[in-house]
Amino acid sequence: MAIRISDYYMGLSVAWVFLLLLQFQLVAARHLLPLYALVGLMVSGASLGVAVASVHASQRLASLEKTGEARTSWSTVLIIFGGVIVFSAVWLMVASRLHSEVLMGAVGFLAAVTPAVYAMEAYLFRNWERKNKKRILQGLWSSRLYVCP
Repeated sequence: MAIRISDYYMGLSVAWVFLLLLQFQLVAARHLLPLYALVGLMVSGASLGVAVASVHASQRLASLEKTGEARTSWSTVLIIFGGVIVFSAVWLMVASRLHSEVLMGAVGFLAAVTPAVYAMEAYLFRNWERKNKKRILQGLWSSRLYVCP
C-alpha cells in the first residue's frame, strides 16, 4: 500500500504548525521573550526550513526523474541520527548553564523549521506532479519514493 507523498507531508506540516502555535502560546503566556524576538526567531527558523527543504526536495526529484525511484541512503540516515545525538548532547550541556529565555528562543527557532520543511517539500512535490502529470507515492513502511503515471 502506498500514500501520496505530498498529502502525507502536508498533514505532517499541519500537525507541526499546531505544535508550533502551542509553543508560541506557552512562551508568550510566560513572558519569557519579547513578542518581536519570538516572532523573529520563528520566521528565521521557517526561512531555514524552506532553504533546507528546497535543496533536499530538488535532489530527490532529480533522482526520481532519472530512475523513477528515490530512497534515503544509509549514510543520510546515519548523518541525521548522528546529528540528533550531537544536538541532544549539546542541548543538555547548554540547558544546564543557560536561562530558560534562551532555551525557549532556541526551541521556537527549531520548532519553526520542521513545518516549513514539510510544507515546502509538499509544495515542490505537488508542483512536480502537476508539471509531469505523474504521482509520487511512498510505501507506508519504507523511505522509498516511486513515480506512478
